Amino acid sequence: MRNFGKSLLLTTALLSPGLLATTVMTTPTPAFSQAVPGPQDVEIEGEIEGFDTTPAGVHRMKIMGVWVNMTSATRITSISGDLSISQLKSTDKIPGFTKGPGFIGGTGIVTGTSVAGPPDAAGNPTGIVTADTIFADTAENVLLGTVRKNSNTARDKWFDIEGSKVILLPSTSTANSYPAYPKTNGLYENGSSTHPLYDERYKGSPIMNAYGFRIKPVSIGPGTFVAAEGHYGMVNGQKVFLAFTIEADAGELVNPDAPAVSIQRAQCRQRDANSIDLEVRGSIHNPNATNGATGNVNIFKPALDGVVRADYGTAAAVADVQTFGVYDYDARITTTLGCPAKVRAQYTVNGQTVGAPLTDVEIRID
Repeated sequence: MRNFGKSLLLTTALLSPGLLATTVMTTPTPAFSQAVPGPQDVEIEGEIEGFDTTPAGVHRMKIMGVWVNMTSATRITSISGDLSISQLKSTDKIPGFTKGPGFIGGTGIVTGTSVAGPPDAAGNPTGIVTADTIFADTAENVLLGTVRKNSNTARDKWFDIEGSKVILLPSTSTANSYPAYPKTNGLYENGSSTHPLYDERYKGSPIMNAYGFRIKPVSIGPGTFVAAEGHYGMVNGQKVFLAFTIEADAGELVNPDAPAVSIQRAQCRQRDANSIDLEVRGSIHNPNATNGATGNVNIFKPALDGVVRADYGTAAAVADVQTFGVYDYDARITTTLGCPAKVRAQYTVNGQTVGAPLTDVEIRID
């Protein structure tokens, strides 16, 4: 992201006191005052204030006082993945979120372009901001600490992190939360098979260990350090932390006998028209390893939306502890296709090739 403050400071430092005074006090010439600058990069992170649709049919989001246009090419995501414009603008309540409706009152992150227009009738500057990407979240609450209690029995459902009651949101409409939400005769309290805390715009994901592999929630014992992300909200009149992701330092793997590979971070920067910087970090699991797992991990973009597959390269995993290894792929890549929206990783061990789930790439702006 451009450092505007630093640029202004350096520019001012280059001017002599006399020239600075002259520059500040001089009235711009008509040619200069009427000049319209070219498109400029925009990055905004702030509160989502509202949505509307203009008479011309343009969908807009207001974020921190700025109206931002959305187009069919705007990529919209939340912690659940890709969203449509209608999902982003929906006024349906997000479970436990005390603001709203929908994402209003939450946090948005916008990258895009600003195009200046001519002054309006009053002489005020005008312009249009159009979003390339939008990320929508609720409250961005984070809870780091140790587990005090973890129980998921019929009579005692309680997951306590440092005194805060935590519920991991369900990942699908028919999946359960953790601890499990009670059912009667196979139905939830809303009288349907749909979990009352499920929302496709803001859903949970399985509990992972520090290497990015699924673990059994009941195996997380008291004293285990965990990290949870979500929002602190209200459920049935009680304050709870509704987490969309939980990572634990210890726990039993769901599939301990199967090799696996994960992507824990994927980030890309567009350097110029012909090159990108791509970094992908993750881990591997080899059930036959005893002093850490090793091997090669292939990073690629699968064929999506009519665009051919792109193979980026290979990273060597370094042995860590027990059955796990870690890798870090970091390279400058020559390509005219720009940063990928999603990537995958593959790992071959014992004659078996396994792949990580398709993972969103965080696009960075310098």
